[in-house]
Amino acid sequence: MKTYGFIPEKELPAGTFKEELIPGALDREWTVTGDYSRVARNHCAAVLITNLVHYYVDRETKERIRQKSGSGRLFYDVHEKVGNGPVLRIFSRAKRYVGPMGYQIDHRKVKDKESFLSAVRRGRPCVMLLMAEALEWHWVLVVGVREYEDGSWYLRLADGWHRKADIFWKWNEGSRFIMAREVYIHRIGR
Repeated sequence: MKTYGFIPEKELPAGTFKEELIPGALDREWTVTGDYSRVARNHCAAVLITNLVHYYVDRETKERIRQKSGSGRLFYDVHEKVGNGPVLRIFSRAKRYVGPMGYQIDHRKVKDKESFLSAVRRGRPCVMLLMAEALEWHWVLVVGVREYEDGSWYLRLADGWHRKADIFWKWNEGSRFIMAREVYIHRIGR
């Protein structure tokens, strides 16, 4: 497993900083790839979509999913639509999953500190694809932005490997930014 330049919170620089987070970013336990490594491989995209569904979809809908599903667990239903990776067309696959539940996915490009901050302030996580080397890619969920007084900034991640969002990534260090999208999942017609 590559590290992608991820930095544990305890290894971040000392000093004064400001941080913006999506609601509940630090309170929840995020789904991780290790939970499903026996049944899937290269499945960071399916884990990412599972985390987005947990974040946005109401409890009543999740309960209906559990009752209808043979597995009773969201990841397996999501993985059936998203599959193993690497997955590039993540939104078309995710739409196949949330559409029949009466939800739609809206997304828009984010590419710099200001656009990440804008999304997070609206309570919208961002999906981001990073590349460690040619065929080593990883999908992560950006749940916050931290900026230090010296102007350096880091993205707080639910990285798919740790249950808590206590991992950070400094822009284009340790891996290459490929793309990111602000994501909003909502009921159709709302």
